[in-house]
Amino acid sequence: MNGFSKWPDETGCGDAIVAIAGEVRHRAGRGNVWLSDFDPQHLANLVNGFSKWPQEENSGQATVGIASEVLRRAERLSDFTSQHLANLVNGFSKWPQEENLRQGIVVIAGEVLRRANQLSDFTSQGLAHLVNGFSKWPEDCRGAIVAIAGAVRRRADRLSGFDPQGLANLVNGFSKWPDETGCGDAIVAIAGEVCRRADQLSGFDPQALANLVNGFSKWPDETGCGDATVAIAGQILRWAGHAERLSDFGPQVLANLVNGFSKWPQEENSRQATVVIAGEVLRRAERL
Repeated sequence: MNGFSKWPDETGCGDAIVAIAGEVRHRAGRGNVWLSDFDPQHLANLVNGFSKWPQEENSGQATVGIASEVLRRAERLSDFTSQHLANLVNGFSKWPQEENLRQGIVVIAGEVLRRANQLSDFTSQGLAHLVNGFSKWPEDCRGAIVAIAGAVRRRADRLSGFDPQGLANLVNGFSKWPDETGCGDAIVAIAGEVCRRADQLSGFDPQALANLVNGFSKWPDETGCGDATVAIAGQILRWAGHAERLSDFGPQVLANLVNGFSKWPQEENSRQATVVIAGEVLRRAERL
């Protein structure tokens, strides 16, 4: 199962995963007694694998069955390692419309909050997965998010361990709680890391850049957020002469960038990057 998920683009691996999901779904439907024999690692691996094929009904329903098992173990989540919890949250978040998965996320958020003094045990990717997952249910997971924001702030000088997607997920997630001082402090720390990587922003994909700008824009009075946004605008300008790069930006990505840049209208980079995006929009309109 864990092996198949390493090749999500392979049809054969997908077919095998869906078949396993179908079996898990079938057996879980018998009261989930069968799943009680699975240890935390097995449950986390199953969810991690199914999440690579979120469009498959069997994957979703099998994950719902596993969430029910997690709920039954709500008082025993200390048996799950930090990586298990992160994988479960990441997987459950792929089906936010499922009530069982929401409940599973909320129970895990409670466990994360209980481990507030042990968040250093979570990897950078694990924390990013938690924030991304919890952000789908902002009112239910506030306490856990604030705790993670504190952990990120304490790692301010060690944020190099987060990859571009991880940074973007953190900013996108924390931005769902703009009234929380802790989330704002974490965002400012991440903005500092983005500034330090100003010459590496070409390695960030369009969605990540848009999520960063959109998140920073929730704290327009923070100098650090402005500086990071200006650095991202500079990267857009460097791509201005390469039409093929901007063509990779979807309409929503362009809209989020423009909205974010507009929060710092006094910055020349913001103005110029917005003009470049306007040109891209016009080029697309002409092709219609």
